[in-house]
Amino acid sequence: MVGMAEANQPVELLSVLERVSTAGMVEDVGGLGYIQTLPNNVPSTQNLEYYADIVSKHAIARRLIEGVRAIEGQARGGTTELDELLDFAEKT
Repeated sequence: MVGMAEANQPVELLSVLERVSTAGMVEDVGGLGYIQTLPNNVPSTQNLEYYADIVSKHAIARRLIEGVRAIEGQARGGTTELDELLDFAEKT
């Protein structure tokens, strides 16, 4: 499929089936049944914006968790004055 894409050939079910069959690689790639399941298991670029939004939200959540851990570390250390700790938390 990568070779097809690099050659500007359409990478869709029928063309992939044809290419694999012609190359005699049907069983090497998991058989016709497996190839036919690929379109159902691969995200579509039509939903790219939706998927990007999911990734973005998860990235923000991970950054929040990292920040909370940093704040917790400062608070548990017990050596930081409350005003400094609050400033650190706000900046974080």
